[in-house]
Amino acid sequence: MSSSLSVQPRPSVIDHSIASTPAQSQATPGNTLSIHSDPASTPARRSSDESQPLSPQARAQANAQNWKNLAHQLTEATKSLGEDATPAAVLSHLKTTQTVIDPHSAFHPSGMPGSESAASLESFIKHHDLPIPETRADLVHLADAANARALEPPLGDLGGGLSWPLPLTQEQRRKIRVIVESSILRSNIRTEPSLVRAELAKAALGALIKASALSDVELQDPARALDTLLKSPMAQKIGQGIQDGLNGIDTPTSISDYVLAALHIGLDRESVVLPVRNSIAGFDLSHQDYWGLPPSAIVERLSKHLVTKGRATPATAKLATHLLLSRTAPQFLVKDIPDTLVNGSQAWVSFCLAVAKVEASAPGTASQMSYGQVMSAAQALNGPAEHAITPLLLDWGVSNGLVEKKDDALYTPEEVDSIRTAFNEQLSARIKASQSLTAEIPSRKAIALEKLKEHFGERTDFESKSLSTVSDDKAKQLDGKHSMLDMAMMGINVNWKTDDPGLPIHAINQQPRLNVNGIFLGQYESAIESLKDGIETQVKHMISELPLEDRKNLEFGKIELFQYNQYKIGRGFINPATFQSKLNELLVRTERQVDGKTEVNVYEIDVRNKRIVKRQSEAAITRGGWRDANISTKVEKFTPEHKDRLEREQPPEDPSRPPSSFTSTRTHDLAGAFFEHLGIRNQWQQARGSTTFDQQKESNERLRQFFLNLIPLRSAIVNFRDGDYEAGLLDLGLDALGLLTMGYGAAAKLAKVASSSASTAVKALQAGRVIGSSLISSLNPLSGVRGAATGGAKLATRGAKFLGDSGQVLINKVRGASGSYDLLKAANKQYGPTLIGSYKVGEQSVEGFAVLKNDQWFSYDPVRNLPYGPPIEDFSPLRGSLFDSVADMHLTSVGTNIAKARTSNALPKFNQGYRSGALDDLSDYAGERSFEALVALAAKPGRTPEEMGILARELKTRRIEDGEYFTALLASDVGNPGVSINRFAQSDYLGRVDLTSKGDCAGLSNAMALALHRGDEKIFLDNLRKASTTKSPSSLHDKFNRDIKTLQYAVNTKDTFHINAAPSLINHQSIIDDLSKSTASKYLRISTEDHAMLAGVRVKDGQKEWFFFEPNGGLVSFDNVESMREGIEKILSSGGVSATLKPKVSPAGKKEFHVSAFHPDDIVTDKVDSFAVSIMVSTPLPS
Repeated sequence: MSSSLSVQPRPSVIDHSIASTPAQSQATPGNTLSIHSDPASTPARRSSDESQPLSPQARAQANAQNWKNLAHQLTEATKSLGEDATPAAVLSHLKTTQTVIDPHSAFHPSGMPGSESAASLESFIKHHDLPIPETRADLVHLADAANARALEPPLGDLGGGLSWPLPLTQEQRRKIRVIVESSILRSNIRTEPSLVRAELAKAALGALIKASALSDVELQDPARALDTLLKSPMAQKIGQGIQDGLNGIDTPTSISDYVLAALHIGLDRESVVLPVRNSIAGFDLSHQDYWGLPPSAIVERLSKHLVTKGRATPATAKLATHLLLSRTAPQFLVKDIPDTLVNGSQAWVSFCLAVAKVEASAPGTASQMSYGQVMSAAQALNGPAEHAITPLLLDWGVSNGLVEKKDDALYTPEEVDSIRTAFNEQLSARIKASQSLTAEIPSRKAIALEKLKEHFGERTDFESKSLSTVSDDKAKQLDGKHSMLDMAMMGINVNWKTDDPGLPIHAINQQPRLNVNGIFLGQYESAIESLKDGIETQVKHMISELPLEDRKNLEFGKIELFQYNQYKIGRGFINPATFQSKLNELLVRTERQVDGKTEVNVYEIDVRNKRIVKRQSEAAITRGGWRDANISTKVEKFTPEHKDRLEREQPPEDPSRPPSSFTSTRTHDLAGAFFEHLGIRNQWQQARGSTTFDQQKESNERLRQFFLNLIPLRSAIVNFRDGDYEAGLLDLGLDALGLLTMGYGAAAKLAKVASSSASTAVKALQAGRVIGSSLISSLNPLSGVRGAATGGAKLATRGAKFLGDSGQVLINKVRGASGSYDLLKAANKQYGPTLIGSYKVGEQSVEGFAVLKNDQWFSYDPVRNLPYGPPIEDFSPLRGSLFDSVADMHLTSVGTNIAKARTSNALPKFNQGYRSGALDDLSDYAGERSFEALVALAAKPGRTPEEMGILARELKTRRIEDGEYFTALLASDVGNPGVSINRFAQSDYLGRVDLTSKGDCAGLSNAMALALHRGDEKIFLDNLRKASTTKSPSSLHDKFNRDIKTLQYAVNTKDTFHINAAPSLINHQSIIDDLSKSTASKYLRISTEDHAMLAGVRVKDGQKEWFFFEPNGGLVSFDNVESMREGIEKILSSGGVSATLKPKVSPAGKKEFHVSAFHPDDIVTDKVDSFAVSIMVSTPLPS
């Protein structure tokens, strides 16, 4: 009930005129929480053999075993499925194959196929919100992802309290630092001041190590060393001191969480004062000095930085670095990262996104995985939230000179989109070039055989040497015997003879137009163009991945080019050396003015080995060359076509901005010069000019080998084409353009699981499948800054989870696939009332979960099933359809906006938005999904009909979801033997018939009182469901809804709710005692500040049945007084529902309610249409 729960005329909007979305259209009995499947009501029973709750460690081990079982079954599936298994075959296997479920795990198989100890692969995968595999490669990726989940360590990403879903606040972090420093000072009270300062600098880590017996060698194993430290008496002492100081809730992991937080705060105290993304302990991981460096080099510099700052010693630096990176930048800890993967590159962005996906799924696992495992596992996981993608794009845009570096929140939507576009264009160019480099090199023989088969059929032996030339012209006579294949490849106009009767000599001498050479020449021209594109793009790519100073030298300096030419030295003194070949490498000498001084550098571009090497001095050029036996290699100047542009120094227009190396004119000229230096076109012209057949074959083969030798990873490509699949798969890794192909991880495994799968792997590679490098679709510019309030640098992992998309993932997890809220039910039993609600993070209101303990709210982590942290000051539990004054005010505007959007001219656009629009289509949407936040968006003036359609659908969906939550909450409170629930939620009902209503609880409670009095409660609840879910409602359904609203208007205040009765102010125990002792039927109306409910007892033939009607959750029936007493005590005093109520509180701190007894004559007043109410509760509506 509210002081004015429905003052807004109802816009007849949603269900009755617009088709629901698939999820919403299932509003049939048994499918929504406002409807129960059994007409006799749903039992709410409590298990009689409840066991003690498992420890988090035991639960984690059981969960890990489930993932191992899944990985095993998926691997077996790759063996049993056919080589070209269709998606339908894969899905069938997933449906029919079972995986064992550990009985102690968090997986609840209820409602899913299979027994309590097993579930189908499909059910398990869907339950964990993973994409369903469609191919054998997908199965391999998902197996890798499952193995990763099994690796999840008990301590997660080692962030402790900083990685809680709602992390420790800045003030709490400062308090932890004070607590730890006070402890260190007490322990060093007699120590020299200089030594005390050193101990304070080393903070919690130094204190723990000092009190431990760990050797320098043991400290080099971070995982084991940290485990030892956390179990030490000193860690327990520090952790307990922090917990007591913050008044934190005690849990099995709370001490470790506080100690880990203290370790981070001590090592990275800068973030306590001013958190900055990418910055750890004052060390900027994204600093321009580290662009183009491999991650191992950056990790080494971070370690040295910590030692320099006094935070670590050389012995403890590895542990300190590992600890910090685990939480904030786990990508730096992944094993076996290829040397060619460098910070700031596109490949680095793709890798970081893959790590983000893995860490979001299982925090702390990336550091235990190899690069290949991460990239493969990420293919089976849902994409990271936009607030993870956008910062990475911004970093890439800064390093590539597209935008200047500034605070994330200051980038405009246009800047973000321009970076995204540039990223996608460059990635597309790299993918195209990768395919160009591996394009098929034309074969004159293959072309000739194809043309011969077209003209002479398949049965002729084209390679039999049985032909001789017949010609009076000796110049056209060829020595020896030749085959039809030779004839086709030569293409000369002569007559032939043969002694082989099997050859069609007459047809041969008719000179068919095979045109082998013409086709061959055309294909070779295309191959050269393809190779040119591939090589030039590769050179651009390699330049763009260099460290910044090297990029500046190549971009802005004077350029001179040199190449290695090889000469064969003749015998004796009179025979001059003859040119033989040139090496692929090109030397680039740069000269640039830096701070008034001339700097000279030399670079060697080597496409075969995918690298640009910076030479230590000019000696690579000035030494002139070297000799090996009779081959002399000379370094000689090369003059390209754009010599004039390259030889001029080109100072930057904006010295503060890095060059856009991949797309710049200078890089384009360098790439073109490199291809020009190879001399491929000259060699091709020489090959075309060859006269004799043998010369042609020799030239063509020499050019073919030259092609292959230029292509990086040639051995792998040759192995694949020659059938040596295993060797080829082992060769492949990051290709020449920094792209990870299928061959590196997934295909390698496919080739090993069964001999028949080798050809599948080859097909995948030949199709050019690239994994881990996807184009980035349109981004919501606001999403990139949603995580700014947390101050963390980490990529989309489970720290700071409730901001933006990540919070909704957890809300969905708690809700469950069927809307059962099993996790919250279990938490309610274990910890007490555990509710969904909202609280402030910075200036943002976010949704989360909290446990009520000792009249204080504590945050709850649904992933670990644990409450955590200090009390929350401003937690506001979700309260059904009841809103704050701001939301009440907005509802009026929402109704007006919906009415405008549903006029005849606007309705098509409204329906379009309702059916297919997305919240991200709204320019001002920043991830909020609470009903109040959506109402605020929908209330804004100037909304388009399409936008209102989107918001109307989302508001409806949210109301229905809230209804499921409240029915689950009520069921959790009253679950006992002898209890049944007829589930109904006014939130669900109003979401379907009166979207902008503030609630009908007062009218519903009075109507239910009359229904119970008559024994028609089931009819009334069925009518409510029919009136809101019937697909083709009649006038009777519409009248029913109007009558509900009319009754609500008549009784929607504190005074009118009790109609003519004067309510008493009593506590819950008085209500329970009254109902327990009553010998006659009685129905008690109960009201709080803004809500109405009903409790009652019905006595018939000496038998008592008790009821409680909560309009937000349903009608509870009790067949015994013990269950009634416990159930109503939970609802009104100690359970989850009670935590959502606003009763009066007496001076003694007792909750008190306004209560009056209902009498049937109460509705017979001039304010209530008693006849309408009578029909409403007792006459069934048509289905």
